[in-house]
Amino acid sequence: MSRWSIVDPAVVVPAGAVEEILRELRITYFEMPHLFGDAASAVEFAARYRLVANERTCPKCGGMMKLWRRKCTDSIEWHCTRTAVNSSRDQGRVRKKSRIRCCALSIRHGSVFEKSRLPIETILTIMFLWSQNAPRDVICYNTDIAEHTAVDWEMFIREICADYVQKKQAPLGGPGKVVEIDESVFCRREYNHDAVREHTWTFVAVERGTANAVFFTVPDRTKTTLEALISRWVRPGSVIVSDAWAAYNGLQAIGYTHYTVNHKRKFAHTVMHNGEPFRVHINTINGLWSHAKRKFDLMYETSRAEFNTYLSEFLFRRMTRMHTFPSLMDAAGRLYNPY
Repeated sequence: MSRWSIVDPAVVVPAGAVEEILRELRITYFEMPHLFGDAASAVEFAARYRLVANERTCPKCGGMMKLWRRKCTDSIEWHCTRTAVNSSRDQGRVRKKSRIRCCALSIRHGSVFEKSRLPIETILTIMFLWSQNAPRDVICYNTDIAEHTAVDWEMFIREICADYVQKKQAPLGGPGKVVEIDESVFCRREYNHDAVREHTWTFVAVERGTANAVFFTVPDRTKTTLEALISRWVRPGSVIVSDAWAAYNGLQAIGYTHYTVNHKRKFAHTVMHNGEPFRVHINTINGLWSHAKRKFDLMYETSRAEFNTYLSEFLFRRMTRMHTFPSLMDAAGRLYNPY
């Protein structure tokens, strides 16, 4: 660390390359302590991967700021190199002069760490363990934080996921591609009771053979509501496969090839499509629903507003799969850009 930067500017990962570089590192539990296991290495990791600013200019005068050691959580702060003279006067005569610094900033300023008092190494460990699907009690044990703090950080991370999903989601399908669609209800029950307090209808579309999917909560499953979502998120020319719900009737008229499977009779059947046998089923979505509902079984106590953030987390994990931590670091640095 120099007086002008946290790490050598040459080793700071270029903007837009954070996720790719971190994927190549393939960080494991064993490597985690070496990368950000103490305060100094955690700050350097954050600077190298653009989670905190490596260099800083003064927001008041525009001059370069220096790093000064201070008794604070991170041990260092940014201080402007310029000073001003502060004079006190008594009956027109200057009695005292003092020099004050133009500006001082935390190294967390503008970053994902800014509003937290936890050490940066603790926050990075929380985010890594979360990315590995570690249970909350494991996160608390390994970071020595209270359960309510872990809950707050899980909610904060889901907000980062929501921003990532919103920016990455794109319409599915296209000419010749198969998109399965379906809607399902998620019920929230009273604690230790079977009575249903509220339910949420959710629409999902999945492109076969890819990880591409979209989830949306909907007020109802009427033809108007579902057709609007399909038109927005499924490209024209796609082959759509659905169940026999009446609201899907008429998709042929708005630019799609549409096949249905009636689950009261069978779960799959074969038709001829463009001269070749085509298997009509929504097994991809059924597997997705099963996975999602197992995860959401743990969140019956959550509100309807939080439900959307859980959907975002589910989609984020599906989209990132084996590189969840690199994607989370990239998403955090983009949403809370310290530069």
